[in-house]
This record gives sequence, structure tokens and C-alpha cells, in this order.
Amino acid sequence: MKTKLLFFLCSLLLVSCQDDEEFQVLRPLGGQVISGYQPCTSLDLGILSLEALEVKDGGDWTVVSSDEAVVKAEKVIPEGASYSYLSVYPLKQGKAVVTVSSETGDKIYIPVTVGTSVRTLDVWSGELNHIEGVSKEDSLLIVEHLYDDVFLRKGGYYRLTYSEKKKGKLTVCTPDGKMEEGTFVCDHEYYDLTFDGKNNHYMVMYSETGFQEVTRTEYRIPFYLVEDVTDRYRADYPTIKLVQRAQKVRLAVND
Repeated sequence: MKTKLLFFLCSLLLVSCQDDEEFQVLRPLGGQVISGYQPCTSLDLGILSLEALEVKDGGDWTVVSSDEAVVKAEKVIPEGASYSYLSVYPLKQGKAVVTVSSETGDKIYIPVTVGTSVRTLDVWSGELNHIEGVSKEDSLLIVEHLYDDVFLRKGGYYRLTYSEKKKGKLTVCTPDGKMEEGTFVCDHEYYDLTFDGKNNHYMVMYSETGFQEVTRTEYRIPFYLVEDVTDRYRADYPTIKLVQRAQKVRLAVND
């Protein structure tokens, strides 16, 4: 009986060791601190996503995407590093299959579906104004007009649904629940938001005293959307040099 039990335990150990050495593609679990891995059998990504996967026991493995217009897949070896990883980068909505081949010819097929991404900008403060070239009295009048004209104040949000890398559908919600639908085009340095019958061009400025908490799925980054509205006041205030208003926002949801 003892002999049979010993043989059974040895068999389990052998199987466990063999599983540990199996050719696999692994997806990290957790946030900023990786808590583990799970086998990657498929990916459902947003258009803004980027996945870094580990390839285990594949030797000098290679990778190819069935449709490089939808998904770019490449083997990345960081400079000076002795390891590599698999980068999966969506380019547009659609479907593709990423095939990872081991040095010995084994293959792993990973179906990838690319859909929309959603970002939500929570408004922390509704009005931060900067005015140059007019008297204090005129400045107060302009500030009052700016306050009456602004659509979104503290407690509201912009929700951006990306159908492409830099544009998509916009939903704007005020603190009292009033909603507007529109569109947006954006880059790292600007947001063009069209809603409520207007086009708003915002420059992006980051706070020097802000903070950043980073995980694999969510970023909470405070920054300012700054709008230059000087031209609106040139006719009434010939000496005016600059009128800017800014909303402090936080990227609260990043899918």
C-alpha cells in the first residue's frame, strides 16, 4: 500500500513539473503589482488597449497577426534585457488571430476582438479664469459672462467613447443631470469637443502639484482643459490681451 501511495505521489509530482514547463502564453493579473498569471486563450480589447503578455517555455518564439490592420503583435526585447514579451496593440475595431510559435514548432492561437474604449473625465472645478489687458472692473464683467456661458461645472463629466484612436462619440452630463450628445477629436495636447451646438477647443495642461495613481486598467490623472476665448471679447475690449478659462478634470475611467 505504501509503495502504491509513493508511486502515486511521484506521478503527481512528475505531471506538475511537466505542466510547469508547458509552452504557454500568460496574461498578468492584478494592478500595478502583478499578483499572478493566467493562460491567455483570447483577448477582448478596447481600441486604446495595449497588452503585454509573457511567453513561457517557447524558446526563440515568433509571433504573427492574421490582420495587421486590426492588431499589431510583436516580440519585444527591451534594450539590455535578457527577456522578451509579447506586445498586442489594437489599431482599429475588428477581429484577428495572433499566432505564437515556439522554437520547436508548437503553436498557440489567440483570437482577438477589438471594440470601443471609454474614458470619463470628471470635472473637479468648473471655472479657473485668466484675463489680461483690461481693468479690474471689466475683468469682473468678463468673469460673470464666462460663468453664465459655461455648460459644465464641478460634479459633471465628459464621457468619451472611442470608435477610433483619436475620435468618437461624446456624452456630457451636468451635476443636475442635464445631458448632451456630441462628438470629439483629441490628441495628447488637445480636445475638440462638439456639443450643445458649439465646438470647444481645449488645450491640455498638467498640474505641477498633481498626483498620479497607475494601474493596468485605470488612471486617475488630474489636468486642465484650457479654452482660449479671447476673440469673443476683442470688439468690446480693444486692449484685451488674453482670456482663458479652464476646467480641472480627472481621468476617472479608462477602459
